[in-house]
Amino acid sequence: MKQKIQLSTILALFISLSIFAQEIEQPIDLTGKWALQFQIDHYFTLDDFQGGTFSGKYHLSNSSAFRLGVSYSSETDEQDEKQTLKFSDETETVNKNDIREYDVIGFNLQYLYYTKIVNSISMFLGAGVNYETSLSNRKGTTTREDFTGTDIYETSYSGYGIDLLIGVEWFVRSNIGISAEYGSKYRSIEYEGTDSYSSGDESISVDYEGTESGFEYDRVKFGVSIYF
Repeated sequence: MKQKIQLSTILALFISLSIFAQEIEQPIDLTGKWALQFQIDHYFTLDDFQGGTFSGKYHLSNSSAFRLGVSYSSETDEQDEKQTLKFSDETETVNKNDIREYDVIGFNLQYLYYTKIVNSISMFLGAGVNYETSLSNRKGTTTREDFTGTDIYETSYSGYGIDLLIGVEWFVRSNIGISAEYGSKYRSIEYEGTDSYSSGDESISVDYEGTESGFEYDRVKFGVSIYF
């Protein structure tokens, strides 16, 4: 149901732009042009496109283009917590420290087919491949007066798949386009990790691995393309 609503949003936008867009006097020629793309988020601010750090495309002609998206994200989060436990005859202080780190890098390569530009508007279809890999770890330490326990969790995954998308682009200028697109992807993921716990002379470690596959559906994305 959600996917039908998102697809209806693109079609409604296409119809609206077809009615209100003004025809540009000079025909638009995208052959041999490059473009940088930025996403317009729900606060109407510019953000990276395809969830990526970089997204650009090259037009072989008005009807065909290749698009490349490269994404990278890294984050470290540390939390310290102090608790005081009160018993009937004593009080105990418990310190907890939790450190989480992760790095994710991904690639998307897509071919886009555009219909003829009419009244500054063109619809497009796309297909391509994607790849993503991630490494994350978490270290949690609990310390009491006579006890220290450490839990270390490490996991990594890599996934690849196929992208399918449909969209519409409105050329407000010969070098500026506003687009909306909806996409889905089929992805296969392989993951593995280790969960280990130690306290004093006691140590436990568990290894695991597995695979997952299936379709993922994106929300409708609005973007701006700058051609040069």
